[in-house]
Amino acid sequence: MVPAKRNQRWRRGSTNRRTHILRQRKNGPVIDLSNVTAARMQLRSTADESGELHLDLSLANGKIAITALEGKLVITAAAADTAGEEWTKAYYDLVLTYANGDRLTWLEGVITLTPGITE
Repeated sequence: MVPAKRNQRWRRGSTNRRTHILRQRKNGPVIDLSNVTAARMQLRSTADESGELHLDLSLANGKIAITALEGKLVITAAAADTAGEEWTKAYYDLVLTYANGDRLTWLEGVITLTPGITE
């Protein structure tokens, strides 16, 4: 499976929330996520696991929420998660783990972190 490429723009010190609906194909039926046991998205300084970890978002830490039958993932980085960050560009992927042990990468891309203006 080839992950979907989704580059994003986040604002430093703001709540950054993105909703993704996973589908079998463009405009096709949604993917049933009932068998997903873990979801994790890491933001790193390089496009591999050796890069500095900037942020770790997961189902376990409450930063990712799943509505299984709708195929919906809501990923939330709170304002405090990015408020003191100095990085401006991070690479990420979103990996789902299923009850049978399969791990699939659904999304990948670059997040650009822009400075806020209002304090």
